[in-house]
This record gives sequence, C-alpha cells and structure tokens, in this order.
Amino acid sequence: MLLGEFRRVAKQATGTNPLSDREREVLNLVARGYTYRQVGKELFIAEKTVENHVRNILGKLHLSRRAELIRWAADHGIQ
Repeated sequence: MLLGEFRRVAKQATGTNPLSDREREVLNLVARGYTYRQVGKELFIAEKTVENHVRNILGKLHLSRRAELIRWAADHGIQ
C-alpha cells in the first residue's frame, strides 16, 4: 500500500511517462530478461551505459532493485 502511494505521488510529480526514449528501450529489454551485456549489444552501447540507464530508471521510478523494476514493468504492460 505504501509503495503504491509512493508510485502515485511520483507519477503526479513527474508526469505519466518520466522515462526518456532510450530508458524505455533499456527497460523493455531488461524486462524481457536480457543481461546488461545483451542489452548493450542490442542497442550498440556499452554495458556500463546500460547500468547507468538502469540506475537512472530506478531513481525516477523510486525503486531500489532490478527485480522491482521487472515487476514494475510487468505491472505496466511492458514486455
């Protein structure tokens, strides 16, 4: 319940889509189970850049772990 309230407040504060286009691309691949290395190869970016994108996504969505991110993606229809 508390997490739901944080997400609601975060959504209001940042709009309905706080992620950049590239962050959404990274999120889609991570949600499909790709490793950071695989995401980097798919998007032609360094593995470290993928890690940075994931860290930024976690911060924007007020999440702390990759597992929470995958759950968030599933809850929001991202595959």
